[in-house]
Amino acid sequence: MLVLVLFGAALFSFSTSNSKIEGKIVDVNLLNSVYSQKDLAQFYLDNALESAVERSYNSAKAQGSSDSIFIKNYIQNNVKKDFQDIFNSYNFKEDYLTSLQNKIKMGNFEVKFKDDKVYLLINLDFNYASDDLNVVYNSDLNSVEDIPKV
Repeated sequence: MLVLVLFGAALFSFSTSNSKIEGKIVDVNLLNSVYSQKDLAQFYLDNALESAVERSYNSAKAQGSSDSIFIKNYIQNNVKKDFQDIFNSYNFKEDYLTSLQNKIKMGNFEVKFKDDKVYLLINLDFNYASDDLNVVYNSDLNSVEDIPKV
């Protein structure tokens, strides 16, 4: 009985007050657009990083040394430049990818090594703007690839 009284009082209070509940449902496709841009950028960055590690590894092996320390040091000293060359060779038409390419050209990224892995650290910014909504994605992207075992 008490539950019915409380429910009735709440219903009466809500119906007599000027309060109303408003909400706007945002189209999920807008967010998907931003995340698909991020995913495509991730793909190109991972591909270029993997190719750069492979190129550096092959260059080190071509030097004639089979010393694993020499090869590892060679990769660490050359992979950033190789990554830059490979990523900048892509012919992008999308504005957000050409913007990312300019960051790479200017050297606004780092390549770090830890435990036989190479990490690409770069800040990504993507946005979608409409009359009602501005969606911004900003994240430090970490791409991880294994350094070839020697």
